[in-house]
Amino acid sequence: MNRTPAEVLTAHFASLLLCTRPEDDADGLWPATVDFLPDDPDNALSLYNTSGNLDGRIQSSGEVIQHPGIQIRVRALDSAEGYLKIKELALAMNAVKRALVAFDDEFYTIHAIKQTSDIFSIGKEPDGNRFWFSVNGTITISWVAL
Repeated sequence: MNRTPAEVLTAHFASLLLCTRPEDDADGLWPATVDFLPDDPDNALSLYNTSGNLDGRIQSSGEVIQHPGIQIRVRALDSAEGYLKIKELALAMNAVKRALVAFDDEFYTIHAIKQTSDIFSIGKEPDGNRFWFSVNGTITISWVAL
């Protein structure tokens, strides 16, 4: 795979109009980044590549079946708005069933995502007014390069 699971899932969420990506050059209410979150704007989200789990191996080939981990974080000025956004993303994550995600010369299939944590509040920034929420999962993904 040439893209990380968080990049693929971000592209999927953008295709559902749940967020915008910097490379889309769009002014969205919920811009999304991968593995970091800039200070601006206030309402934003980021997807992180986290520890997943190994699920045995295929006897004939020895290939290890891996389910990479993902974490979605939402930051918002309004607590209720942030909670509703993370809930919307968690519902979209749980609804994935063989979603095709296309990049320039690669196609990925997100076969499924398993939510592994409840939605939780990380709290309010110590020196600001923004609230943070998070949810974790594991993803089953495959890719084809053309």
